[in-house]
Amino acid sequence: MTVVETIPYTKSARMRATERACRLLPIKRLADAEPEELERLMQRFVKRQDVEIPLRMLSRTCDVRVEELGGRPCVIAKGRGAEPQRAVLFLFGGSFFLPPDRAAWKGVAEYACDTGSEVWFPLYPLAPRYSMLEMLDS
Repeated sequence: MTVVETIPYTKSARMRATERACRLLPIKRLADAEPEELERLMQRFVKRQDVEIPLRMLSRTCDVRVEELGGRPCVIAKGRGAEPQRAVLFLFGGSFFLPPDRAAWKGVAEYACDTGSEVWFPLYPLAPRYSMLEMLDS
């Protein structure tokens, strides 16, 4: 029998801020919005979707490489000089349209160093630039 270890989930600063904003903002207005208004809002996110991989920050504590996985970049990190015997698949939050934030990148480095694992951090395509089928195919 294979035993899978789980790592405690920690909400990112962006997630905590989003939860607070959802309690304060008129979310119902978005649900009732016209398709054109929703499209305008989504297009604003497209401008923020280009991801710069912070290799300099990650390489302070980790050995890092970037490989192509399913036609998309995947950051693979491990503790400096470590020879990991296991891997962690790290999927960032963002509701499939926000790119990873600084807390996610910091989490990659922390998991790699703290668990002795190799951390795989795929940068999957985001909406609205890509469809859900394109996300799954990657």
